[in-house]
Amino acid sequence: MAIHSTYGSLPPLTLAHDMFEARDTTTKMKGPIRDVFLKHGMHDRYGVSLLHKHFDLAPNERLVEYHDVSTPWTLSNTDDHEIPTLGGYVVPQNYKLEDGKLAPFEFAMQYERPNGTDAGPEFLRDLSRVLEEHNLTNVLGLRKRPPPSDLTLEVTQGRANIMVPPSAADGPAIGAFWTFGEGVDEELSCFQICLVYCGIHFPEHSGNL
Repeated sequence: MAIHSTYGSLPPLTLAHDMFEARDTTTKMKGPIRDVFLKHGMHDRYGVSLLHKHFDLAPNERLVEYHDVSTPWTLSNTDDHEIPTLGGYVVPQNYKLEDGKLAPFEFAMQYERPNGTDAGPEFLRDLSRVLEEHNLTNVLGLRKRPPPSDLTLEVTQGRANIMVPPSAADGPAIGAFWTFGEGVDEELSCFQICLVYCGIHFPEHSGNL
């Protein structure tokens, strides 16, 4: 699937949360999903993300994070995974898994030369299998772990997602990114949350969640 199509297929935040809750996803993350990350030693490099979008993108746009702000960038070669630009590179950082393969839909700007992904095929096959078994392929994605930060709340202003301290929350928030650890106290940690400006849920979809 093309990058724009992958992004366009994502549900809005509150519907994504309803799907997450309907599938008892937290239990699955603490159990079989965490087991896959620990088995392949990927818990220090990746976590799982809630598949969602806050606004639409045009076919020639990508959502790119730069200095804790994600905005649409207009790029000509929109189906290349890694694009050299502005003295650096636009590279994938958030993926949907489709048939055991990574389909990127969110990106980041970096100045180091990219070296691809270190998520090996066996890890991706095992993770895809577990997500399919628990009907979570359209709920959870794979995301690179960012460096530790005090900015863990994502707020949307217009067509920009901005990372701010969690103390800035002035409304309900939804978990959006989780990481795993080896210890009992670190089995599942919420690394990032999204602020909900609109509390609307989607009862018309409840039969298909």
